[in-house]
Amino acid sequence: MAHADYNCCAICDNKQDYSDNSTTKEEICTECLISLRNANVNVLSVDEFIEWVNDTDKVKLAFKLDEIGYHKCYYRNDVDEAISNKLEL
Repeated sequence: MAHADYNCCAICDNKQDYSDNSTTKEEICTECLISLRNANVNVLSVDEFIEWVNDTDKVKLAFKLDEIGYHKCYYRNDVDEAISNKLEL
């Protein structure tokens, strides 16, 4: 199975479940929700996470992304785009 056959987490990019119509980074896995909470990033959805990315200064954002275990996906998605735009990657 190719990575494109699985829904992946918006934060860690790990495969969540198999799908014929897979989505890229449209949900946050339980482990990442816990990591977010432990890092005092109080979001529950991808939309809230993107809003947090946009509202957080670059230095804090880079630190928190490392702390929560963020990984970029090969496939285009709104989360990675927001992060790339903010950090000018």
